[in-house]
Amino acid sequence: MIPKDQQKTYLIVDFGKTRTGVGIVYKNKLIYTSTIDIGGFDLSQTLRTALPDKKYSEEELTKIKNQYGLLGRGDSDVLSSSLKTVVNNIKDEIAIRIKYWHLRDDNIGQRSIAEIILCGGSSNLNGLSEYFTENLGIKTRLANVWENVLSTDTVVPPITYRHSFGYATAIGLALRKF
Repeated sequence: MIPKDQQKTYLIVDFGKTRTGVGIVYKNKLIYTSTIDIGGFDLSQTLRTALPDKKYSEEELTKIKNQYGLLGRGDSDVLSSSLKTVVNNIKDEIAIRIKYWHLRDDNIGQRSIAEIILCGGSSNLNGLSEYFTENLGIKTRLANVWENVLSTDTVVPPITYRHSFGYATAIGLALRKF
């Protein structure tokens, strides 16, 4: 997800179904990892509470999260407000880890986190990168898991861009040999 020659510091947020993994890459090496016990399933549970009049399948809830997410449009304001409660907890946990990282030594200028990269299946939540950018004050973007694998200008990957986030760890582990 990070170009091979980058020397900046990146915060990787792997927002999965049952947990959120946090990693800090400094000078192209994974230096710090942590886990937050909140995931996409917690978002689904929140939606079930906000939408009590119908029993939704996990697939239907995923579509709602990916379509409306945190942006709130008309009737979906209640949904986005509910989702923000969960995402805000993740944001607060990430902020604690960022503060820890920045306070570790005096090289704050060199170690300052330049960008947050989102991956994991639940990172498809509409508005998530914008929410983190605004609330953490660090540019946040969705991952390009093919960054060091292939050029999407010349090769069509076997899965869609949105589905690729869920394979970031597997692709990264496969690249370790190379």
